[in-house]
Amino acid sequence: MTDVLAAEFSSSDKSQFFHSELTEQKVLIIDDLSDMRILLKSLMVNLGYGFIDTIPTAKRAFESIRNTQYDLILCDYNLGEDFNGQHVLEYARRFYTTSHICSFIMVTADTSYENVVGVMEYEPDGYLVKPFLPNAFQRRIERVIEQKFNFSHIDKARADKDYELMESLSKKVMLDFPQYLSLCLKAIGESLTKRGLFKQAREHYFSITQDKPNYAWAFFHLALCDLKLESHALAIEHFKQTLSLNKHFLSAYDHLATAYEASEELTLAQKALVDVLAISSRSLERNIRLGKLSLKLNDWETAEVTYSRVIRYVRETEKENFERYYVHLRVLTKLIEQRPDDSELTEKFRRSLFRLRVIAQDNPVALSNSYRAELQRYLIIEQLEDAIRVWREWDILIRSQEAAPLNHLQELNLKRKLGLVIMTL
Repeated sequence: MTDVLAAEFSSSDKSQFFHSELTEQKVLIIDDLSDMRILLKSLMVNLGYGFIDTIPTAKRAFESIRNTQYDLILCDYNLGEDFNGQHVLEYARRFYTTSHICSFIMVTADTSYENVVGVMEYEPDGYLVKPFLPNAFQRRIERVIEQKFNFSHIDKARADKDYELMESLSKKVMLDFPQYLSLCLKAIGESLTKRGLFKQAREHYFSITQDKPNYAWAFFHLALCDLKLESHALAIEHFKQTLSLNKHFLSAYDHLATAYEASEELTLAQKALVDVLAISSRSLERNIRLGKLSLKLNDWETAEVTYSRVIRYVRETEKENFERYYVHLRVLTKLIEQRPDDSELTEKFRRSLFRLRVIAQDNPVALSNSYRAELQRYLIIEQLEDAIRVWREWDILIRSQEAAPLNHLQELNLKRKLGLVIMTL
């Protein structure tokens, strides 16, 4: 066992941690107001920081976080767009998951502070409430840095994957600094799960829930251990308890859906995903998952709404692909079969088909699938002349090798449906 005393710092170490090489520390400031970006940058320069990026939007923040390892992020909660500071925090925590070097401070107006604290699934290292004085700003920054200093050896043990040492250090920090109780308990639980000790981790988290029944994160991690131990009913109970304490704990919905799926309760799994997307609709992964689950349930209404969101979010990005448009068209076809006179469905079909043809023009298989979807729609609403017209256009593209061909049996069956060949005995 590694000696716990190896984690201790001298006062000179601490002084160096606070003040040395600040000019090399990388800072990211995210605020949609230019005056606030200028103010925050000025305050950071006065503290001695030299490498400071300032950007106005969450989307640009995602890009910057991907490309640069920041030591400190200052992010306004209300960014005046589809994403807010919570989304940036979640992205940073996930992207820097193995680092723990970056400190994150959420900036929020005093009128919305309580709401912001209430919806935080991922906890920032600190809050900065506007308006603030320069001295208060400095104290907040130094407090966050001091916390990072006190956890630096724990973070190093985590980065080195020395989870036994990480547990020992966390216990010592918890004794020396009672104000970090919650963070240390989390680190101890993490060290146990990283070692695959799920029964011990479960006991750890269960003990916390008995002593601190308002710790939503403890119920969440208890439920994760239940999942690992395949105790799905208990996992469902504890994820629901997590959400009763914090209805904005987004990951709890995801794992609750997983527990329901493992229990073959697909309708309840779908509801969990619908509920989380009602809170935060921008997650592409959650929308795709809900769409696939809705297809399994033949819930065409939910599938259409979900895939409509998906193709809207990925439009003109590297994630746009023809398969999603084709699935959307198939779902719309199912709905049109039920409501053939619904003009809104017809217009959605037209728009999705047009976009599919644009991105599939150099892909023969995708182009054929677009004609297949269009032809199927006309057959369902019994517009045979239009169906035949679509086949004629499709056939020309097949002959010119712009669209992928059908095999002989497929072509024969299609022509029979269109009345272009006569069935013989």
